[in-house]
Amino acid sequence: MIIKILLAFILIAGNGKSSSRCHEKDSVTISSKIFSDIVDKKEKIYNDAKDKTDDLLIKSDDSLFFFKNIENDQIIAVDITAGAQTIYIFHNKLLPNILLNRYNELIAENNRISTTEGDILNITPKRYLLKKTTYADTLDIKYFRTRKGVSLGMTSNEIKNIYGPPNEIKEEKAHNIRRYIWHVYGKYDEFSKNKNTTKCDNIDEGYDYIVDFKKHDDRDEAVFIFIEHRMP
Repeated sequence: MIIKILLAFILIAGNGKSSSRCHEKDSVTISSKIFSDIVDKKEKIYNDAKDKTDDLLIKSDDSLFFFKNIENDQIIAVDITAGAQTIYIFHNKLLPNILLNRYNELIAENNRISTTEGDILNITPKRYLLKKTTYADTLDIKYFRTRKGVSLGMTSNEIKNIYGPPNEIKEEKAHNIRRYIWHVYGKYDEFSKNKNTTKCDNIDEGYDYIVDFKKHDDRDEAVFIFIEHRMP
C-alpha cells in the first residue's frame, strides 16, 4: 500500500523549537509506528472477513485515521495520505463542519465515498464519520494535547499566548461559536497578498490553524482544533 511508503517518512511531531514564530509549526506527537501498526491491523481485518460489507470497508479504511480517548471523550482524526499532515481534534459525536464538508465535496464529485479497499454508495458523510468514530483506535490522553500544549477546553487568550494573534476571527452566532484562524505562508507557497495572512520566507511550506471557541457568560473554551501543514 502507498500509505506504508508514506509512513516510513512521516513522524507527526512537528519541527524543532525556534525563537521565530515562522519556524514553529504545531502538531500532535504520534509516531509513524503507531500508524504502521494500525494499517497492518486494518489489512488483516479486511482480509480475514468473509463478507465485504460497507461496515467492513469503513472499519478497515486507513485513508483517514481516527483515534479516541475514553477519559476525555475526544477524537483525533489524522490525514497523512498526501504526505502532508491534517489534524482534527474534537469532542466525540460533535462532528466539525470542516470534516463534514470534506466528505460532502467528495460525494458531490463522484456520488460515492472511496475507502482504502473500495467505494461506498448511498451513505451520508455524517453516517460515515459517526461510524469512523465508533471504530476509532484507542489512544492515550497525552496525545490529545499538541506539541505546543494546545488542547480542547483552553480559552482563546491561552491559545493566543501560544499561537499569537489570529489573522482572522469569524462569528457563528447561531451556534455561539467564535472561530480563530491563522494563515501562514512559506516561501514555496502561492501567496495571496490578502491582509489576513502571514508570509514567512524562512520556512518552505506554510500551515493553517483553526480553533473554534464556544462562548459562555464569563469565558470561552476551545471545542475544535484544526491543523494543516502544506505538502513538503
